[in-house]
Amino acid sequence: EVAFHNSTIQVYTDTGAWRDTGYTPTSGAWEHFAFQRDYSENTLKMFIDGKLKWSVSNNRDYDEPFVTKIGIHVTGYDSFQGYLSNVRICIGHLVYSSNYFTPPTSELTIVDGTVLLCCQDSDDPTQEATGKTISAHGGGFQTGNKNLL
Repeated sequence: EVAFHNSTIQVYTDTGAWRDTGYTPTSGAWEHFAFQRDYSENTLKMFIDGKLKWSVSNNRDYDEPFVTKIGIHVTGYDSFQGYLSNVRICIGHLVYSSNYFTPPTSELTIVDGTVLLCCQDSDDPTQEATGKTISAHGGGFQTGNKNLL
C-alpha cells in the first residue's frame, strides 16, 4: 500500500507498519513514480522521475493474489489529491534494471508479468488493458456515469 501522510509518501510493507520514504511530492508538478520489489536483493525501491529515491530491505512475497485499490483513502492518512495516468503492475519481472532510467513519455505497454495496466484513457479511467474489471467508487471526479475518487 502507498499513501500520502504528514506531507510524505508512506509505504506499508513486510513489517506490518507504515514506513516513511521521506519524499514529498512536488505540488502542481507531474512526477513518474515507480515502486519495485527486487527479489534478488530483497529490497523494495521507490523511483521518482527515473531516479532511485528510497530503498528498504523487504522480504515480503508479493506474488500472492491481491486486490488493488488505486487512490483510495486510508484511515488516518490523507486522500489522494491529484491525477493518475498509466498505472501498471507487474509480477515476476523487473521493469527497471538500474537505479537510473529515462521515464516513459507515452502510454505504457504490456510487458512480461503485467497483471494490471490502467488509467490510460482520460475519457474512461476504468479501462484496463489485460481484461480486468475496474470498479469506480467515490465522488471527487465524474466521467459518464462513473464516480471516481
